[in-house]
Amino acid sequence: MAGAAASSEGRQAFPVLQSVTHNTYQPLAWQALAELCDAVRKYGLGSAKVMQVLSYFNANLLTPFDIWSLARTLFPPVKYDFFEYKWTQLAVRAVERNVTLGPGDPRRMVNTDMLLGTGNYTRADEQAGFEPSVQEQCQQTGMAALVQTIQLATPQESFVTIIQGVDEPFLSFAGWLTAVVEKQVSDPEARKLMLQSLARSNCNAVCKGIIEALPGDLPMSQMVEACARITPSSQQMVAVATAVQTSHGYGCPTDGGYSSPTSRACSRAAGCGCCCAARLGRSPGGATAAMGCSGQEETGQKGTEAYGCLVSLGTMWKAESCCGRV
Repeated sequence: MAGAAASSEGRQAFPVLQSVTHNTYQPLAWQALAELCDAVRKYGLGSAKVMQVLSYFNANLLTPFDIWSLARTLFPPVKYDFFEYKWTQLAVRAVERNVTLGPGDPRRMVNTDMLLGTGNYTRADEQAGFEPSVQEQCQQTGMAALVQTIQLATPQESFVTIIQGVDEPFLSFAGWLTAVVEKQVSDPEARKLMLQSLARSNCNAVCKGIIEALPGDLPMSQMVEACARITPSSQQMVAVATAVQTSHGYGCPTDGGYSSPTSRACSRAAGCGCCCAARLGRSPGGATAAMGCSGQEETGQKGTEAYGCLVSLGTMWKAESCCGRV
Protein backbone atom coordinates (compact mmCIF):
# COMPACT_ATOMS: atom_id res chain seq x y z
CA MET A 1 0.00 0.00 0.00
CA ALA A 2 1.46 3.33 -1.02
CA GLY A 3 1.89 5.92 1.70
CA ALA A 4 0.26 9.32 1.47
CA ALA A 5 2.48 12.03 0.05
CA ALA A 6 3.72 14.71 2.42
CA SER A 7 3.11 18.43 2.20
CA SER A 8 5.85 21.02 1.79
CA GLU A 9 6.65 20.83 5.52
CA GLY A 10 6.43 17.06 5.86
CA ARG A 11 2.82 16.79 7.05
CA GLN A 12 0.57 14.07 5.63
CA ALA A 13 -1.76 15.74 3.11
CA PHE A 14 -3.28 13.22 0.72
CA PRO A 15 -6.22 11.06 1.68
CA VAL A 16 -6.55 8.14 -0.76
CA LEU A 17 -4.22 5.24 0.04
CA GLN A 18 -4.04 2.97 -3.00
CA SER A 19 -3.57 -0.81 -2.96
CA VAL A 20 -3.93 -3.64 -5.44
CA THR A 21 -7.41 -4.66 -4.26
CA HIS A 22 -9.02 -1.48 -2.96
CA ASN A 23 -8.41 2.11 -1.93
CA THR A 24 -8.74 3.43 1.60
CA TYR A 25 -9.94 6.98 2.17
CA GLN A 26 -8.45 9.24 4.82
CA PRO A 27 -9.59 12.84 5.34
CA LEU A 28 -7.28 15.66 4.34
CA ALA A 29 -4.88 16.41 7.17
CA TRP A 30 -5.97 19.52 9.01
CA GLN A 31 -2.31 20.62 9.21
CA ALA A 32 -2.11 20.68 5.42
CA LEU A 33 -5.35 22.68 5.13
CA ALA A 34 -4.04 25.05 7.80
CA GLU A 35 -0.86 25.54 5.76
CA LEU A 36 -2.96 26.40 2.69
CA CYS A 37 -5.10 28.84 4.66
CA ASP A 38 -1.98 30.46 6.13
CA ALA A 39 -0.44 30.84 2.67
CA VAL A 40 -3.58 32.64 1.42
CA ARG A 41 -3.53 34.96 4.42
CA LYS A 42 0.17 35.80 4.19
CA TYR A 43 0.81 35.87 0.46
CA GLY A 44 -2.57 36.32 -1.25
CA LEU A 45 -4.85 33.97 -3.13
CA GLY A 46 -3.02 34.19 -6.46
CA SER A 47 0.49 34.00 -5.03
CA ALA A 48 3.18 31.53 -6.05
CA LYS A 49 3.19 30.15 -2.50
CA VAL A 50 -0.49 29.21 -2.67
CA MET A 51 0.01 27.55 -6.06
CA GLN A 52 2.97 25.64 -4.63
CA VAL A 53 0.91 24.27 -1.74
CA LEU A 54 -1.87 23.29 -4.17
CA SER A 55 0.66 21.43 -6.29
CA TYR A 56 1.52 19.29 -3.26
CA PHE A 57 -2.13 18.38 -2.88
CA ASN A 58 -2.45 17.65 -6.59
CA ALA A 59 0.57 15.32 -6.61
CA ASN A 60 -1.50 12.42 -5.28
CA LEU A 61 -5.05 11.19 -5.66
CA LEU A 62 -7.84 13.48 -4.44
CA THR A 63 -11.56 12.72 -4.30
CA PRO A 64 -14.29 15.24 -5.20
CA PHE A 65 -14.92 15.53 -1.45
CA ASP A 66 -11.34 16.76 -1.02
CA ILE A 67 -11.66 19.25 -3.88
CA TRP A 68 -14.69 20.78 -2.16
CA SER A 69 -12.69 20.98 1.09
CA LEU A 70 -9.89 22.85 -0.69
CA ALA A 71 -12.41 25.25 -2.25
CA ARG A 72 -13.95 26.03 1.13
CA THR A 73 -10.48 26.74 2.50
CA LEU A 74 -9.53 29.01 -0.39
CA PHE A 75 -12.63 31.00 -1.28
CA PRO A 76 -15.13 33.31 0.41
CA PRO A 77 -18.82 32.80 -0.57
CA VAL A 78 -18.92 34.69 -3.88
CA LYS A 79 -15.73 33.11 -5.22
CA TYR A 80 -16.90 29.73 -3.93
CA ASP A 81 -20.10 30.10 -5.94
CA PHE A 82 -18.08 30.83 -9.05
CA PHE A 83 -15.89 27.80 -8.38
CA GLU A 84 -19.02 25.62 -8.14
CA TYR A 85 -20.28 27.04 -11.43
CA LYS A 86 -16.91 26.53 -13.11
CA TRP A 87 -16.46 22.94 -11.94
CA THR A 88 -19.99 22.07 -13.03
CA GLN A 89 -19.28 23.58 -16.44
CA LEU A 90 -16.06 21.58 -16.83
CA ALA A 91 -17.75 18.38 -15.63
CA VAL A 92 -20.58 18.74 -18.15
CA ARG A 93 -18.06 19.12 -20.96
CA ALA A 94 -16.09 16.10 -19.77
CA VAL A 95 -19.23 13.95 -19.75
CA GLU A 96 -20.02 15.07 -23.29
CA ARG A 97 -16.52 14.12 -24.45
CA ASN A 98 -16.73 10.74 -22.70
CA VAL A 99 -19.50 9.66 -25.06
CA THR A 100 -16.93 9.43 -27.85
CA LEU A 101 -14.67 7.02 -25.91
CA GLY A 102 -14.43 3.32 -26.65
CA PRO A 103 -17.16 0.98 -25.35
CA GLY A 104 -14.87 -0.55 -22.72
CA ASP A 105 -13.82 2.74 -21.16
CA PRO A 106 -15.36 3.16 -17.67
CA ARG A 107 -15.63 6.92 -18.21
CA ARG A 108 -18.44 6.33 -20.71
CA MET A 109 -20.69 5.54 -17.74
CA VAL A 110 -19.72 8.65 -15.77
CA ASN A 111 -22.31 11.34 -15.08
CA THR A 112 -21.89 14.87 -13.78
CA ASP A 113 -22.76 13.93 -10.19
CA MET A 114 -19.93 11.39 -10.11
CA LEU A 115 -17.36 13.94 -11.29
CA LEU A 116 -18.59 16.53 -8.78
CA GLY A 117 -19.25 14.17 -5.88
CA THR A 118 -22.85 15.33 -5.63
CA GLY A 119 -26.28 13.68 -5.72
CA ASN A 120 -25.85 9.97 -4.93
CA TYR A 121 -22.06 10.23 -4.84
CA THR A 122 -21.34 12.48 -1.85
CA ARG A 123 -19.59 9.90 0.36
CA ALA A 124 -15.81 10.19 0.20
CA ASP A 125 -15.21 6.48 0.82
CA GLU A 126 -17.38 5.61 -2.20
CA GLN A 127 -15.57 8.18 -4.33
CA ALA A 128 -12.27 6.53 -3.39
CA GLY A 129 -13.62 3.36 -5.00
CA PHE A 130 -14.14 4.91 -8.44
CA GLU A 131 -12.20 3.45 -11.35
CA PRO A 132 -8.73 5.05 -11.58
CA SER A 133 -9.51 6.81 -14.87
CA VAL A 134 -12.72 8.22 -13.35
CA GLN A 135 -10.86 9.36 -10.24
CA GLU A 136 -8.31 11.07 -12.45
CA GLN A 137 -11.03 12.91 -14.38
CA CYS A 138 -12.70 14.03 -11.14
CA GLN A 139 -9.41 15.46 -9.93
CA GLN A 140 -8.47 17.05 -13.26
CA THR A 141 -11.75 18.93 -13.62
CA GLY A 142 -11.85 19.91 -9.95
CA MET A 143 -8.29 21.25 -9.84
CA ALA A 144 -8.81 23.07 -13.14
CA ALA A 145 -11.84 24.80 -11.62
CA LEU A 146 -9.81 25.76 -8.55
CA VAL A 147 -6.99 27.27 -10.60
CA GLN A 148 -9.31 29.10 -12.99
CA THR A 149 -11.25 30.59 -10.08
CA ILE A 150 -8.00 31.78 -8.52
CA GLN A 151 -6.97 33.37 -11.83
CA LEU A 152 -10.27 35.16 -12.19
CA ALA A 153 -10.38 36.27 -8.57
CA THR A 154 -6.87 37.71 -8.51
CA PRO A 155 -6.29 39.79 -11.67
CA GLN A 156 -2.92 41.40 -12.06
CA GLU A 157 -2.59 44.98 -10.86
CA SER A 158 -2.20 46.15 -14.45
CA PHE A 159 -5.84 45.20 -15.09
CA VAL A 160 -6.99 47.71 -12.51
CA THR A 161 -5.25 50.58 -14.27
CA ILE A 162 -6.97 49.98 -17.63
CA ILE A 163 -9.81 52.50 -17.41
CA GLN A 164 -11.68 53.86 -20.42
CA GLY A 165 -11.17 57.59 -20.81
CA VAL A 166 -14.12 59.96 -21.03
CA ASP A 167 -13.56 60.56 -24.76
CA GLU A 168 -11.87 57.24 -25.56
CA PRO A 169 -13.71 54.98 -28.05
CA PHE A 170 -14.86 51.76 -26.42
CA LEU A 171 -13.20 49.73 -29.20
CA SER A 172 -9.80 51.19 -28.33
CA PHE A 173 -10.33 50.50 -24.61
CA ALA A 174 -11.55 46.95 -25.31
CA GLY A 175 -8.55 46.20 -27.54
CA TRP A 176 -6.08 47.34 -24.92
CA LEU A 177 -7.86 45.41 -22.16
CA THR A 178 -8.06 42.24 -24.26
CA ALA A 179 -4.37 42.34 -25.12
CA VAL A 180 -3.35 42.56 -21.46
CA VAL A 181 -5.75 39.85 -20.26
CA GLU A 182 -4.73 37.45 -23.04
CA LYS A 183 -1.10 37.70 -21.96
CA GLN A 184 -1.87 36.84 -18.34
CA VAL A 185 -4.85 34.44 -18.39
CA SER A 186 -4.33 31.28 -20.43
CA ASP A 187 -7.69 29.55 -19.99
CA PRO A 188 -10.18 30.71 -22.66
CA GLU A 189 -13.25 30.53 -20.41
CA ALA A 190 -11.59 32.33 -17.51
CA ARG A 191 -10.29 34.95 -19.95
CA LYS A 192 -13.77 35.49 -21.41
CA LEU A 193 -15.37 35.95 -17.98
CA MET A 194 -12.63 38.29 -16.81
CA LEU A 195 -12.93 40.45 -19.93
CA GLN A 196 -16.70 40.74 -19.52
CA SER A 197 -16.32 41.73 -15.86
CA LEU A 198 -13.51 44.25 -16.39
CA ALA A 199 -15.13 45.81 -19.45
CA ARG A 200 -18.28 46.48 -17.45
CA SER A 201 -16.52 47.81 -14.37
CA ASN A 202 -13.76 49.85 -16.05
CA CYS A 203 -15.63 51.51 -18.92
CA ASN A 204 -16.69 55.15 -18.75
CA ALA A 205 -20.09 56.35 -17.55
CA VAL A 206 -21.62 56.63 -21.03
CA CYS A 207 -20.72 53.08 -22.06
CA LYS A 208 -21.63 51.72 -18.64
CA GLY A 209 -25.14 53.15 -18.97
CA ILE A 210 -25.57 51.57 -22.41
CA ILE A 211 -24.18 48.16 -21.39
CA GLU A 212 -26.20 47.94 -18.19
CA ALA A 213 -29.40 48.82 -20.06
CA LEU A 214 -29.03 45.79 -22.33
CA PRO A 215 -30.32 42.38 -21.19
CA GLY A 216 -28.13 39.47 -20.20
CA ASP A 217 -24.37 39.05 -19.88
CA LEU A 218 -23.07 40.53 -23.09
CA PRO A 219 -19.93 39.15 -24.72
CA MET A 220 -17.24 41.67 -25.51
CA SER A 221 -18.20 41.78 -29.20
CA GLN A 222 -21.75 42.94 -28.39
CA MET A 223 -20.45 45.55 -25.94
CA VAL A 224 -18.22 46.92 -28.69
CA GLU A 225 -21.14 47.02 -31.14
CA ALA A 226 -23.45 48.75 -28.67
CA CYS A 227 -20.91 51.38 -27.69
CA ALA A 228 -19.74 51.98 -31.27
CA ARG A 229 -22.81 54.19 -31.80
CA ILE A 230 -21.63 56.66 -29.19
CA THR A 231 -20.34 59.96 -30.57
CA PRO A 232 -18.27 62.59 -28.79
CA SER A 233 -21.36 64.81 -28.84
CA SER A 234 -23.45 62.27 -26.96
CA GLN A 235 -20.68 61.87 -24.40
CA GLN A 236 -20.72 65.62 -23.88
CA MET A 237 -24.49 65.57 -23.57
CA VAL A 238 -24.29 63.10 -20.70
CA ALA A 239 -21.74 65.31 -19.02
CA VAL A 240 -24.10 68.27 -19.35
CA ALA A 241 -27.05 66.36 -17.98
CA THR A 242 -24.96 65.13 -15.05
CA ALA A 243 -23.81 68.67 -14.27
CA VAL A 244 -27.38 69.97 -14.37
CA GLN A 245 -28.76 67.15 -12.21
CA THR A 246 -26.16 67.71 -9.51
CA SER A 247 -26.51 71.51 -9.37
CA HIS A 248 -28.16 73.41 -6.55
CA GLY A 249 -31.41 75.37 -6.13
CA TYR A 250 -33.87 74.79 -8.96
CA GLY A 251 -31.44 72.51 -10.70
CA CYS A 252 -29.34 75.52 -11.74
CA PRO A 253 -25.57 75.74 -11.45
CA THR A 254 -24.68 78.60 -9.16
CA ASP A 255 -21.27 79.94 -10.09
CA GLY A 256 -22.91 83.23 -11.01
CA GLY A 257 -22.18 84.32 -14.55
CA TYR A 258 -21.01 83.50 -18.02
CA SER A 259 -17.39 84.00 -17.21
CA SER A 260 -15.82 81.56 -19.65
CA PRO A 261 -16.70 79.22 -22.51
CA THR A 262 -16.59 76.26 -20.13
CA SER A 263 -18.58 77.83 -17.29
CA ARG A 264 -21.71 76.34 -15.86
CA ALA A 265 -23.82 79.40 -15.07
CA CYS A 266 -27.25 80.43 -13.95
CA SER A 267 -28.55 83.82 -15.07
CA ARG A 268 -28.79 86.68 -12.66
CA ALA A 269 -32.56 86.74 -12.98
CA ALA A 270 -34.47 85.52 -9.94
CA GLY A 271 -36.70 82.46 -10.01
CA CYS A 272 -34.65 80.33 -12.32
CA GLY A 273 -36.63 77.34 -13.52
CA CYS A 274 -35.50 73.75 -13.52
CA CYS A 275 -32.52 73.48 -15.84
CA CYS A 276 -32.19 70.92 -18.55
CA ALA A 277 -29.99 70.32 -21.53
CA ALA A 278 -32.13 71.31 -24.46
CA ARG A 279 -30.16 70.46 -27.57
CA LEU A 280 -26.81 69.59 -28.92
CA GLY A 281 -25.71 71.46 -31.97
CA ARG A 282 -22.99 73.38 -33.66
CA SER A 283 -22.30 77.04 -33.28
CA PRO A 284 -21.39 79.08 -36.34
CA GLY A 285 -17.82 78.85 -35.14
CA GLY A 286 -17.97 75.07 -35.06
CA ALA A 287 -17.80 74.48 -31.30
CA THR A 288 -20.18 71.99 -29.72
CA ALA A 289 -22.38 73.19 -26.87
CA ALA A 290 -25.50 72.27 -24.96
CA MET A 291 -28.08 74.76 -23.72
CA GLY A 292 -30.72 74.67 -21.09
CA CYS A 293 -33.06 77.54 -20.31
CA SER A 294 -36.40 78.19 -18.69
CA GLY A 295 -37.95 80.03 -21.56
CA GLN A 296 -37.16 83.70 -22.06
CA GLU A 297 -34.00 84.52 -23.98
CA GLU A 298 -31.91 87.55 -24.69
CA THR A 299 -29.48 86.83 -27.47
CA GLY A 300 -26.24 88.73 -27.85
CA GLN A 301 -23.78 88.62 -30.67
CA LYS A 302 -21.53 86.03 -29.06
CA GLY A 303 -23.98 83.89 -27.20
CA THR A 304 -27.17 83.48 -25.27
CA GLU A 305 -28.12 84.92 -21.91
CA ALA A 306 -31.27 83.26 -20.67
CA TYR A 307 -33.55 83.67 -17.69
CA GLY A 308 -32.55 80.15 -16.85
CA CYS A 309 -29.40 78.18 -17.13
CA LEU A 310 -26.54 77.91 -19.52
CA VAL A 311 -24.26 74.92 -19.56
CA SER A 312 -21.56 75.29 -22.15
CA LEU A 313 -18.92 72.80 -23.29
CA GLY A 314 -17.47 75.06 -25.92
CA THR A 315 -17.83 78.58 -27.25
CA MET A 316 -21.23 79.92 -26.14
CA TRP A 317 -23.85 80.19 -28.85
CA LYS A 318 -27.54 80.92 -29.33
CA ALA A 319 -29.84 78.16 -28.15
CA GLU A 320 -32.10 76.88 -30.90
CA SER A 321 -34.61 75.61 -28.39
CA CYS A 322 -35.22 75.65 -24.67
CA CYS A 323 -36.84 73.35 -22.21
CA GLY A 324 -39.75 75.66 -21.52
CA ARG A 325 -40.74 76.95 -18.13
CA VAL A 326 -41.04 74.26 -15.44
